[in-house]
Amino acid sequence: MKNLSELLIIIGLFILCGTLGNAFVLLTLSVWYGVSADSDTLKQLFDIQKLLQHNEGVWILYYMQGVVAIFSMVLSSWIFQRYFATEKKPFNTRALQFAQVSLVVLLMLAVIPLVSSMVWWNNQVRLPDFLSEFEKIARDKENSTGIMMGVLTRFPTFLHFLVAVVVIGIVPAVGEELWFRGIFQRKMQDMMSPHVAIWVTGFIFSAVHLQFYGFFPRWLLGVLFGYLYWWSGNLWITIIAHFVNNFVTLLAIYLYNQKIIGYNFYEPAPVAWYAVLLSAIATAILVYSFKQQSETIETKQ
Repeated sequence: MKNLSELLIIIGLFILCGTLGNAFVLLTLSVWYGVSADSDTLKQLFDIQKLLQHNEGVWILYYMQGVVAIFSMVLSSWIFQRYFATEKKPFNTRALQFAQVSLVVLLMLAVIPLVSSMVWWNNQVRLPDFLSEFEKIARDKENSTGIMMGVLTRFPTFLHFLVAVVVIGIVPAVGEELWFRGIFQRKMQDMMSPHVAIWVTGFIFSAVHLQFYGFFPRWLLGVLFGYLYWWSGNLWITIIAHFVNNFVTLLAIYLYNQKIIGYNFYEPAPVAWYAVLLSAIATAILVYSFKQQSETIETKQ
């Protein structure tokens, strides 16, 4: 019962802090633009379609994304750990080992073709007729998210790229790993098998993003992060893995926009079967190596 009540508390804090984050954005933007909170001007600032057409819109979107993520994930995790958690470990962080970090970076690079192939497959999914309404809603959501991410990753200047690295790369890597692996998965593992806890947490991690046509590859990544955390017992490892995944995507998009590479990383596309096979083999080898390395480190401590 204790673990269940703590799970409900962290979920409640996530909702509460996310709401506070939106309110904070509303308040600060109203002060910045010198408008009342119920004015048409402020309402236009929250009209995503209009923001996408406005020169300043991308900066407002960066601000909204960053603030809400910090409030909902980082702040809720800190409040829970500070005032409600019976287990007072600071998110299971410890000194990083060079071998572990190297394996994690290589792993996140190796898994890219495998994840990309899943993104393509997931995007091609066609649901039965009785789910046609859900499919339409999911497609509309995917299209609107794609348009917004297209604006956020247009990168007309290098400064836009750097801000995106912070807002889309670092903040989610830290916040989501604090919340999902550092707290939620840990509590789930106290209630059930670690394997079940990892897969359930990964499922919720993907579901929270509200993107059906990216659900399965994100679930795979969530499960991978979960096992990295379980084996290493170190949240810094999953934060690094998450950041590498985000950063490589952003860097590839930036290089594509600068016409340095010819592959649009954000657009789903089929991946050659041999690349997927090599990716799967390399991923399996690196996952096994990481597990063995983590066990070696654990026996020495």
